[in-house]
Amino acid sequence: MNDSIQSRRDHALALLRSNRLVEAKTLYSHICQTDPRDAESWNLLGAVHGMLGEFQEAEACCRKVIALQPDAVGTYNNLGNTLKFQGKIREAEQCYRQALKLIPGYAEAHNNLGNLLKGRGELQEAEIHYRQAIASAPNYGDAHSNLGIILRDQGKLDDAVASYRRALQQDPSHRDALYNLGLALFEKDEPVAAAGVFEQLLGINPQDPGAMEFLGIAYTQLGEIDKAIEMYERTLELAPDRVDARYFLSALGKEPVPAQSPAEYVTRVFDTYAHKFDRHLLGKLSYQAPQLLCQAVMGVIRGERNDLEILDLGCGTGLCGASFRNIARHLTGVDLSPKMIQKTRERGIYDELIVGDLLTPLRESNSRYDLITAADVFIYVGDLSQVLAGCQVALRPGGLFAFSTEREESTASYALRRSGRYAHAVDYIRTLANSSGFKEISAEQAIIRQEQRTPIDGNIFVFQKPRHAG
Repeated sequence: MNDSIQSRRDHALALLRSNRLVEAKTLYSHICQTDPRDAESWNLLGAVHGMLGEFQEAEACCRKVIALQPDAVGTYNNLGNTLKFQGKIREAEQCYRQALKLIPGYAEAHNNLGNLLKGRGELQEAEIHYRQAIASAPNYGDAHSNLGIILRDQGKLDDAVASYRRALQQDPSHRDALYNLGLALFEKDEPVAAAGVFEQLLGINPQDPGAMEFLGIAYTQLGEIDKAIEMYERTLELAPDRVDARYFLSALGKEPVPAQSPAEYVTRVFDTYAHKFDRHLLGKLSYQAPQLLCQAVMGVIRGERNDLEILDLGCGTGLCGASFRNIARHLTGVDLSPKMIQKTRERGIYDELIVGDLLTPLRESNSRYDLITAADVFIYVGDLSQVLAGCQVALRPGGLFAFSTEREESTASYALRRSGRYAHAVDYIRTLANSSGFKEISAEQAIIRQEQRTPIDGNIFVFQKPRHAG
Protein backbone atom coordinates (compact mmCIF):
# COMPACT_ATOMS: atom_id res chain seq x y z
CA MET A 1 0.00 0.00 0.00
CA ASN A 2 1.13 3.55 -0.79
CA ASP A 3 2.92 5.11 2.22
CA SER A 4 0.84 8.26 1.82
CA ILE A 5 -2.43 6.32 2.02
CA GLN A 6 -1.21 4.38 5.07
CA SER A 7 -0.17 7.65 6.73
CA ARG A 8 -3.63 9.10 6.15
CA ARG A 9 -5.24 5.95 7.57
CA ASP A 10 -3.04 6.18 10.66
CA HIS A 11 -3.92 9.84 11.08
CA ALA A 12 -7.65 9.14 10.67
CA LEU A 13 -7.47 6.38 13.27
CA ALA A 14 -5.69 8.73 15.69
CA LEU A 15 -8.44 11.31 15.18
CA LEU A 16 -11.08 8.65 15.85
CA ARG A 17 -9.36 7.49 19.04
CA SER A 18 -9.10 11.06 20.31
CA ASN A 19 -12.85 11.53 19.62
CA ARG A 20 -12.29 14.19 16.94
CA LEU A 21 -15.11 12.62 15.00
CA VAL A 22 -15.90 15.28 12.40
CA GLU A 23 -12.24 15.48 11.34
CA ALA A 24 -12.00 11.69 11.28
CA LYS A 25 -15.13 11.49 9.11
CA THR A 26 -13.69 13.96 6.60
CA LEU A 27 -10.41 12.12 6.32
CA TYR A 28 -11.99 8.65 6.08
CA SER A 29 -14.33 9.96 3.37
CA HIS A 30 -11.33 11.12 1.34
CA ILE A 31 -9.57 7.77 1.84
CA CYS A 32 -12.64 5.83 0.69
CA GLN A 33 -13.02 8.04 -2.38
CA THR A 34 -9.36 7.46 -3.22
CA ASP A 35 -9.58 3.68 -2.69
CA PRO A 36 -13.21 2.51 -2.92
CA ARG A 37 -12.12 -1.08 -2.17
CA ASP A 38 -10.60 -0.22 1.22
CA ALA A 39 -13.06 -2.22 3.34
CA GLU A 40 -11.41 -1.33 6.65
CA SER A 41 -11.72 2.41 5.99
CA TRP A 42 -15.36 2.01 4.94
CA ASN A 43 -15.93 0.09 8.17
CA LEU A 44 -14.37 2.81 10.31
CA LEU A 45 -16.16 5.55 8.38
CA GLY A 46 -19.41 3.74 9.19
CA ALA A 47 -18.43 3.62 12.85
CA VAL A 48 -17.82 7.38 12.86
CA HIS A 49 -21.18 8.05 11.20
CA GLY A 50 -22.83 5.85 13.84
CA MET A 51 -21.15 7.74 16.71
CA LEU A 52 -22.37 10.99 15.17
CA GLY A 53 -25.92 9.65 14.95
CA GLU A 54 -25.82 9.59 11.13
CA PHE A 55 -27.38 6.17 10.82
CA GLN A 56 -28.37 6.20 7.15
CA GLU A 57 -24.79 7.06 6.23
CA ALA A 58 -23.52 4.39 8.64
CA GLU A 59 -25.83 1.84 7.00
CA ALA A 60 -24.50 2.73 3.54
CA CYS A 61 -20.91 2.23 4.73
CA CYS A 62 -21.72 -1.15 6.28
CA ARG A 63 -23.31 -2.30 3.05
CA LYS A 64 -20.16 -1.20 1.16
CA VAL A 65 -18.06 -3.38 3.47
CA ILE A 66 -20.35 -6.40 3.05
CA ALA A 67 -20.27 -6.00 -0.73
CA LEU A 68 -16.47 -6.14 -0.54
CA GLN A 69 -16.27 -8.81 2.18
CA PRO A 70 -19.45 -10.94 2.38
CA ASP A 71 -18.13 -12.76 5.45
CA ALA A 72 -17.36 -9.58 7.45
CA VAL A 73 -19.10 -10.84 10.57
CA GLY A 74 -18.50 -7.73 12.68
CA THR A 75 -20.02 -5.56 9.99
CA TYR A 76 -23.26 -7.56 10.04
CA ASN A 77 -23.47 -6.82 13.77
CA ASN A 78 -22.76 -3.13 13.18
CA LEU A 79 -25.30 -2.99 10.37
CA GLY A 80 -27.86 -4.54 12.71
CA ASN A 81 -27.21 -1.72 15.17
CA THR A 82 -27.62 1.03 12.57
CA LEU A 83 -30.83 -0.55 11.28
CA LYS A 84 -32.22 -0.88 14.80
CA PHE A 85 -31.55 2.81 15.47
CA GLN A 86 -33.56 3.59 12.34
CA GLY A 87 -36.46 1.45 13.51
CA LYS A 88 -35.83 -1.25 10.88
CA ILE A 89 -36.23 -4.02 13.43
CA ARG A 90 -36.79 -7.03 11.14
CA GLU A 91 -33.78 -6.14 8.99
CA ALA A 92 -31.67 -5.64 12.11
CA GLU A 93 -32.69 -9.06 13.40
CA GLN A 94 -31.64 -10.65 10.09
CA CYS A 95 -28.22 -9.02 10.38
CA TYR A 96 -27.63 -10.24 13.93
CA ARG A 97 -28.72 -13.74 12.94
CA GLN A 98 -26.41 -13.67 9.91
CA ALA A 99 -23.51 -12.69 12.18
CA LEU A 100 -24.35 -15.64 14.46
CA LYS A 101 -24.60 -17.95 11.47
CA LEU A 102 -21.02 -16.99 10.56
CA ILE A 103 -19.77 -17.21 14.18
CA PRO A 104 -22.27 -18.98 16.50
CA GLY A 105 -20.36 -17.88 19.59
CA TYR A 106 -20.29 -14.16 18.71
CA ALA A 107 -21.12 -12.73 22.15
CA GLU A 108 -21.88 -9.16 21.09
CA ALA A 109 -24.34 -10.29 18.41
CA HIS A 110 -26.08 -12.55 20.95
CA ASN A 111 -26.39 -9.61 23.35
CA ASN A 112 -27.67 -7.25 20.65
CA LEU A 113 -30.18 -9.80 19.41
CA GLY A 114 -31.29 -10.34 23.00
CA ASN A 115 -31.90 -6.59 23.36
CA LEU A 116 -33.95 -6.52 20.17
CA LEU A 117 -36.05 -9.51 21.28
CA LYS A 118 -36.53 -8.03 24.76
CA GLY A 119 -37.80 -4.82 23.17
CA ARG A 120 -40.34 -6.91 21.26
CA GLY A 121 -41.47 -8.68 24.42
CA GLU A 122 -39.97 -12.04 23.43
CA LEU A 123 -38.37 -12.50 26.81
CA GLN A 124 -37.68 -16.24 26.78
CA GLU A 125 -35.66 -16.13 23.57
CA ALA A 126 -33.93 -12.94 24.73
CA GLU A 127 -32.82 -14.76 27.88
CA ILE A 128 -31.40 -17.58 25.78
CA HIS A 129 -29.25 -15.16 23.80
CA TYR A 130 -28.01 -13.33 26.91
CA ARG A 131 -26.99 -16.66 28.40
CA GLN A 132 -25.23 -17.64 25.16
CA ALA A 133 -23.38 -14.32 25.19
CA ILE A 134 -22.22 -15.02 28.74
CA ALA A 135 -21.23 -18.58 27.85
CA SER A 136 -19.01 -17.21 25.08
CA ALA A 137 -17.71 -14.26 27.12
CA PRO A 138 -18.12 -14.86 30.89
CA ASN A 139 -16.85 -11.37 31.72
CA TYR A 140 -19.32 -9.59 29.42
CA GLY A 141 -20.84 -7.02 31.81
CA ASP A 142 -23.61 -5.78 29.50
CA ALA A 143 -24.91 -9.32 28.99
CA HIS A 144 -24.98 -9.97 32.76
CA SER A 145 -26.83 -6.69 33.29
CA ASN A 146 -29.35 -7.43 30.54
CA LEU A 147 -29.92 -10.95 31.85
CA GLY A 148 -30.66 -9.37 35.21
CA ILE A 149 -33.43 -7.29 33.62
CA ILE A 150 -35.07 -10.42 32.21
CA LEU A 151 -34.81 -12.24 35.54
CA ARG A 152 -36.25 -9.24 37.40
CA ASP A 153 -39.17 -9.10 34.96
CA GLN A 154 -39.86 -12.75 35.82
CA GLY A 155 -39.89 -11.99 39.54
CA LYS A 156 -36.58 -13.84 40.13
CA LEU A 157 -35.20 -11.00 42.20
CA ASP A 158 -32.36 -12.88 43.91
CA ASP A 159 -31.08 -14.15 40.57
CA ALA A 160 -31.44 -10.69 39.06
CA VAL A 161 -29.44 -9.11 41.88
CA ALA A 162 -26.73 -11.73 41.35
CA SER A 163 -26.57 -10.90 37.63
CA TYR A 164 -26.29 -7.16 38.28
CA ARG A 165 -23.50 -7.79 40.76
CA ARG A 166 -21.62 -9.90 38.20
CA ALA A 167 -21.89 -7.00 35.75
CA LEU A 168 -20.54 -4.66 38.42
CA GLN A 169 -17.60 -6.97 39.08
CA GLN A 170 -16.51 -6.23 35.51
CA ASP A 171 -17.34 -2.52 35.67
CA PRO A 172 -18.14 -1.03 39.10
CA SER A 173 -19.51 2.12 37.41
CA HIS A 174 -21.87 0.26 35.03
CA ARG A 175 -24.78 2.71 35.17
CA ASP A 176 -27.56 0.42 33.94
CA ALA A 177 -26.50 -2.38 36.28
CA LEU A 178 -26.43 0.01 39.24
CA TYR A 179 -29.84 1.52 38.43
CA ASN A 180 -31.48 -1.85 37.96
CA LEU A 181 -29.80 -3.27 41.05
CA GLY A 182 -31.27 -0.40 43.04
CA LEU A 183 -34.75 -1.03 41.62
CA ALA A 184 -34.51 -4.77 42.32
CA LEU A 185 -33.53 -4.02 45.93
CA PHE A 186 -36.59 -1.75 46.23
CA GLU A 187 -38.74 -4.66 45.06
CA LYS A 188 -37.09 -6.89 47.66
CA ASP A 189 -38.09 -4.32 50.32
CA GLU A 190 -34.45 -3.54 51.04
CA PRO A 191 -34.43 0.29 51.04
CA VAL A 192 -31.14 0.50 53.00
CA ALA A 193 -29.31 -1.47 50.31
CA ALA A 194 -31.14 0.42 47.54
CA ALA A 195 -30.10 3.73 49.09
CA GLY A 196 -26.49 2.54 49.11
CA VAL A 197 -26.64 1.77 45.39
CA PHE A 198 -28.10 5.16 44.45
CA GLU A 199 -25.59 6.88 46.70
CA GLN A 200 -22.91 5.04 44.72
CA LEU A 201 -24.44 6.32 41.49
CA LEU A 202 -24.32 9.86 42.79
CA GLY A 203 -20.70 9.32 43.73
CA ILE A 204 -20.00 8.48 40.10
CA ASN A 205 -22.08 11.37 38.75
CA PRO A 206 -23.13 13.97 41.35
CA GLN A 207 -25.37 15.64 38.74
CA ASP A 208 -27.56 12.58 38.02
CA PRO A 209 -31.18 13.66 38.66
CA GLY A 210 -32.52 10.13 38.26
CA ALA A 211 -30.26 8.82 41.01
CA MET A 212 -31.27 11.73 43.24
CA GLU A 213 -34.95 11.01 42.67
CA PHE A 214 -34.64 7.32 43.52
CA LEU A 215 -32.49 8.17 46.52
CA GLY A 216 -35.33 10.44 47.65
CA ILE A 217 -37.71 7.47 47.46
CA ALA A 218 -35.31 5.30 49.46
CA TYR A 219 -34.85 7.94 52.14
CA THR A 220 -38.63 8.36 52.37
CA GLN A 221 -39.07 4.63 52.95
CA LEU A 222 -36.38 4.80 55.63
CA GLY A 223 -38.12 7.71 57.34
CA GLU A 224 -35.23 10.10 56.63
CA ILE A 225 -37.57 12.80 55.40
CA ASP A 226 -35.16 15.75 55.50
CA LYS A 227 -32.72 13.83 53.31
CA ALA A 228 -35.55 12.84 50.93
CA ILE A 229 -36.67 16.46 50.59
CA GLU A 230 -33.09 17.53 49.87
CA MET A 231 -32.80 14.93 47.11
CA TYR A 232 -36.07 15.96 45.46
CA GLU A 233 -35.18 19.65 45.65
CA ARG A 234 -31.74 19.00 44.16
CA THR A 235 -33.43 16.96 41.42
CA LEU A 236 -35.64 19.90 40.50
CA GLU A 237 -32.70 22.31 40.52
CA LEU A 238 -31.06 20.17 37.83
CA ALA A 239 -34.24 19.13 36.00
CA PRO A 240 -37.21 21.44 36.77
CA ASP A 241 -39.52 19.36 34.55
CA ARG A 242 -39.15 16.15 36.63
CA VAL A 243 -42.83 15.61 37.46
CA ASP A 244 -42.20 12.77 39.91
CA ALA A 245 -39.84 14.77 42.15
CA ARG A 246 -42.32 17.65 42.46
CA TYR A 247 -45.15 15.20 43.15
CA PHE A 248 -43.22 13.45 45.92
CA LEU A 249 -42.37 16.82 47.45
CA SER A 250 -46.13 17.37 47.62
CA ALA A 251 -46.44 14.06 49.42
CA LEU A 252 -43.86 15.27 51.93
CA GLY A 253 -45.64 18.57 52.52
CA LYS A 254 -43.18 20.80 50.63
CA GLU A 255 -45.39 21.54 47.59
CA PRO A 256 -49.16 22.09 47.30
CA VAL A 257 -51.11 18.84 47.12
CA PRO A 258 -52.54 18.40 43.60
CA ALA A 259 -56.11 17.28 43.09
CA GLN A 260 -54.83 14.08 41.52
CA SER A 261 -51.59 12.37 40.53
CA PRO A 262 -50.03 13.79 37.35
CA ALA A 263 -51.22 11.77 34.35
CA GLU A 264 -47.63 11.56 33.08
CA TYR A 265 -46.51 9.99 36.35
CA VAL A 266 -49.34 7.44 36.45
CA THR A 267 -48.87 6.46 32.81
CA ARG A 268 -45.12 5.98 33.22
CA VAL A 269 -45.50 3.95 36.42
CA PHE A 270 -48.00 1.54 34.93
CA ASP A 271 -46.42 1.27 31.50
CA THR A 272 -43.27 0.16 33.33
CA TYR A 273 -45.24 -2.08 35.67
CA ALA A 274 -47.57 -3.74 33.14
CA HIS A 275 -45.55 -6.89 32.42
CA LYS A 276 -45.44 -7.92 36.11
CA PHE A 277 -48.53 -6.18 37.48
CA ASP A 278 -50.62 -9.28 38.16
CA ARG A 279 -47.80 -11.28 39.72
CA HIS A 280 -46.76 -8.40 41.98
CA LEU A 281 -50.25 -7.46 43.16
CA LEU A 282 -51.61 -10.95 43.69
CA GLY A 283 -48.39 -12.36 45.12
CA LYS A 284 -46.39 -9.79 47.02
CA LEU A 285 -49.15 -7.27 47.75
CA SER A 286 -51.99 -9.75 48.46
CA TYR A 287 -54.33 -7.55 46.42
CA GLN A 288 -57.96 -7.98 47.51
CA ALA A 289 -59.92 -5.04 46.09
CA PRO A 290 -61.56 -6.76 43.05
CA GLN A 291 -62.87 -9.68 45.10
CA LEU A 292 -64.10 -7.36 47.85
CA LEU A 293 -65.90 -5.15 45.33
CA CYS A 294 -67.47 -8.16 43.66
CA GLN A 295 -68.72 -9.52 47.00
CA ALA A 296 -70.23 -6.13 47.85
CA VAL A 297 -71.99 -5.83 44.49
CA MET A 298 -73.26 -9.40 44.52
CA GLY A 299 -74.72 -8.72 47.95
CA VAL A 300 -76.86 -6.05 46.28
CA ILE A 301 -77.93 -7.77 43.07
CA ARG A 302 -78.02 -11.23 44.75
CA GLY A 303 -77.13 -13.09 41.56
CA GLU A 304 -80.29 -11.96 39.84
CA ARG A 305 -78.57 -10.20 36.92
CA ASN A 306 -76.15 -11.31 34.22
CA ASP A 307 -76.91 -8.64 31.62
CA LEU A 308 -75.25 -5.56 33.09
CA GLU A 309 -73.58 -2.82 31.10
CA ILE A 310 -70.40 -2.32 33.15
CA LEU A 311 -67.65 0.30 33.05
CA ASP A 312 -64.38 -0.55 34.83
CA LEU A 313 -62.46 2.65 35.65
CA GLY A 314 -58.68 2.24 35.80
CA CYS A 315 -59.05 -1.32 34.57
CA GLY A 316 -55.31 -2.10 34.65
CA THR A 317 -54.70 -5.62 33.35
CA GLY A 318 -58.30 -6.67 33.91
CA LEU A 319 -58.23 -8.18 37.41
CA CYS A 320 -61.43 -6.37 38.35
CA GLY A 321 -63.07 -7.10 35.01
CA ALA A 322 -62.42 -10.82 35.50
CA SER A 323 -64.41 -10.71 38.74
CA PHE A 324 -67.44 -9.10 37.02
CA ARG A 325 -67.38 -10.75 33.59
CA ASN A 326 -70.05 -13.33 34.41
CA ILE A 327 -72.66 -10.68 35.24
CA ALA A 328 -71.83 -8.43 32.27
CA ARG A 329 -73.62 -8.20 28.97
CA HIS A 330 -71.05 -5.61 27.85
CA LEU A 331 -67.84 -4.81 29.74
CA THR A 332 -65.83 -1.64 29.03
CA GLY A 333 -62.44 -0.83 30.52
CA VAL A 334 -60.55 2.46 30.57
CA ASP A 335 -56.96 3.10 31.69
CA LEU A 336 -54.29 5.78 31.16
CA SER A 337 -51.55 3.24 30.47
CA PRO A 338 -51.37 1.90 26.88
CA LYS A 339 -49.27 -1.05 28.01
CA MET A 340 -51.78 -2.00 30.69
CA ILE A 341 -54.52 -1.88 28.08
CA GLN A 342 -52.39 -4.09 25.83
CA LYS A 343 -52.10 -6.66 28.63
CA THR A 344 -55.82 -6.41 29.29
CA ARG A 345 -56.59 -7.01 25.63
CA GLU A 346 -54.61 -10.25 25.79
CA ARG A 347 -56.97 -11.54 28.50
CA GLY A 348 -59.96 -11.32 26.16
CA ILE A 349 -62.27 -10.27 29.01
CA TYR A 350 -63.52 -6.86 27.85
CA ASP A 351 -65.84 -6.01 24.99
CA GLU A 352 -64.40 -2.50 24.70
CA LEU A 353 -61.13 -0.93 25.87
CA ILE A 354 -60.24 2.77 26.02
CA VAL A 355 -56.85 4.38 26.58
CA GLY A 356 -57.52 7.62 28.40
CA ASP A 357 -58.51 9.37 31.61
CA LEU A 358 -61.41 8.37 33.82
CA LEU A 359 -63.67 11.31 33.09
CA THR A 360 -63.89 10.99 29.29
CA PRO A 361 -66.09 7.85 29.15
CA LEU A 362 -68.22 9.22 32.02
CA ARG A 363 -68.96 12.48 30.23
CA GLU A 364 -69.65 10.74 26.93
CA SER A 365 -71.97 8.03 28.30
CA ASN A 366 -75.24 9.55 29.40
CA SER A 367 -77.27 6.97 31.38
CA ARG A 368 -75.46 4.08 29.70
CA TYR A 369 -74.14 1.93 32.54
CA ASP A 370 -75.75 -0.34 35.13
CA LEU A 371 -72.53 -0.64 37.13
CA ILE A 372 -69.31 1.37 37.38
CA THR A 373 -66.36 -0.12 39.26
CA ALA A 374 -63.02 1.34 40.41
CA ALA A 375 -60.68 -1.03 42.25
CA ASP A 376 -57.66 0.67 43.88
CA VAL A 377 -57.94 3.53 41.39
CA PHE A 378 -58.64 6.49 43.63
CA ILE A 379 -55.24 6.14 45.31
CA TYR A 380 -54.24 8.33 42.33
CA VAL A 381 -57.17 10.77 42.60
CA GLY A 382 -57.59 13.04 45.60
CA ASP A 383 -60.52 15.26 44.69
CA LEU A 384 -63.31 12.85 43.71
CA SER A 385 -66.01 15.46 43.08
CA GLN A 386 -65.78 15.30 39.28
CA VAL A 387 -65.64 11.50 39.30
CA LEU A 388 -68.79 11.12 41.38
CA ALA A 389 -70.58 13.76 39.35
CA GLY A 390 -69.53 11.99 36.16
CA CYS A 391 -70.72 8.62 37.44
CA GLN A 392 -74.08 10.14 38.29
CA VAL A 393 -74.40 11.18 34.63
CA ALA A 394 -73.11 7.89 33.18
CA LEU A 395 -75.26 5.55 35.29
CA ARG A 396 -78.79 4.55 34.48
CA PRO A 397 -81.41 5.13 37.19
CA GLY A 398 -80.83 2.44 39.79
CA GLY A 399 -77.24 1.91 38.62
CA LEU A 400 -74.46 1.10 41.08
CA PHE A 401 -71.06 2.68 41.68
CA ALA A 402 -68.65 0.36 43.55
CA PHE A 403 -65.13 1.43 44.46
CA SER A 404 -62.32 1.10 46.99
CA THR A 405 -60.28 3.76 48.78
CA GLU A 406 -57.43 3.81 51.26
CA ARG A 407 -58.84 4.86 54.62
CA GLU A 408 -57.84 8.29 55.98
CA GLU A 409 -58.60 9.28 59.56
CA SER A 410 -56.32 12.27 60.19
CA THR A 411 -58.11 14.75 57.90
CA ALA A 412 -61.69 15.54 56.97
CA SER A 413 -61.19 15.06 53.22
CA TYR A 414 -58.19 13.37 51.60
CA ALA A 415 -54.45 13.21 52.10
CA LEU A 416 -51.51 12.50 49.82
CA ARG A 417 -49.39 10.03 51.73
CA ARG A 418 -45.62 9.61 51.61
CA SER A 419 -46.18 6.60 49.35
CA GLY A 420 -47.47 8.98 46.67
CA ARG A 421 -50.99 7.57 47.08
CA TYR A 422 -54.15 9.31 48.20
CA ALA A 423 -56.33 8.20 51.11
CA HIS A 424 -59.87 9.42 51.75
CA ALA A 425 -61.95 10.08 54.83
CA VAL A 426 -65.24 8.18 54.97
CA ASP A 427 -67.25 11.30 55.74
CA TYR A 428 -65.69 13.07 52.74
CA ILE A 429 -66.84 10.26 50.44
CA ARG A 430 -70.33 10.26 51.96
CA THR A 431 -70.69 14.02 51.66
CA LEU A 432 -69.61 14.03 48.02
CA ALA A 433 -71.83 11.09 47.17
CA ASN A 434 -74.83 12.73 48.81
CA SER A 435 -74.23 16.06 47.03
CA SER A 436 -73.93 14.13 43.73
CA GLY A 437 -77.33 12.52 44.30
CA PHE A 438 -76.20 9.01 45.32
CA LYS A 439 -77.77 6.75 47.92
CA GLU A 440 -75.35 4.77 50.10
CA ILE A 441 -75.87 1.02 49.90
CA SER A 442 -72.84 -0.16 51.86
CA ALA A 443 -69.50 1.00 53.26
CA GLU A 444 -67.24 -1.67 54.70
CA GLN A 445 -63.78 -1.37 56.20
CA ALA A 446 -61.29 -3.92 54.80
CA ILE A 447 -57.62 -4.70 54.22
CA ILE A 448 -57.25 -4.03 50.50
CA ARG A 449 -53.54 -4.98 50.03
CA GLN A 450 -50.10 -5.02 51.61
CA GLU A 451 -47.44 -2.32 51.25
CA GLN A 452 -43.90 -2.83 52.51
CA ARG A 453 -45.24 -5.83 54.44
CA THR A 454 -47.83 -3.64 56.18
CA PRO A 455 -51.61 -4.17 55.74
CA ILE A 456 -53.33 -1.18 54.09
CA ASP A 457 -56.64 -0.31 55.64
CA GLY A 458 -59.31 0.68 53.15
CA ASN A 459 -63.01 0.98 52.49
CA ILE A 460 -65.29 -0.71 50.01
CA PHE A 461 -68.22 1.51 48.99
CA VAL A 462 -71.34 0.79 46.98
CA PHE A 463 -73.58 3.74 46.05
CA GLN A 464 -76.74 3.75 43.95
CA LYS A 465 -78.22 6.32 41.62
CA PRO A 466 -81.88 6.75 42.61
CA ARG A 467 -84.37 4.98 40.38
CA HIS A 468 -86.58 8.04 40.20
CA ALA A 469 -85.73 11.74 40.29
CA GLY A 470 -86.26 13.38 43.64
